[in-house]
Amino acid sequence: MKWNIDSFGFVCWHEINDNETICPHCHESILSIDREPYDKKLIRALNHPEQQTVLRVIQILGDRHNPDTLP
Repeated sequence: MKWNIDSFGFVCWHEINDNETICPHCHESILSIDREPYDKKLIRALNHPEQQTVLRVIQILGDRHNPDTLP
């Protein structure tokens, strides 16, 4: 089984096997990133390669009114 790591706010947006604990592409620890706060994952998703995802993330960040995510 594979899952797309972009749904978890990861860095490199590659598909990986569900039993991986380290991304074989970017070498990030999946477990440590999975424990990050939701807003930090959203900020990571601003670098997503799909423009529609970036626009959705911008909307979500704005709706959450978190002062830590404001410029």
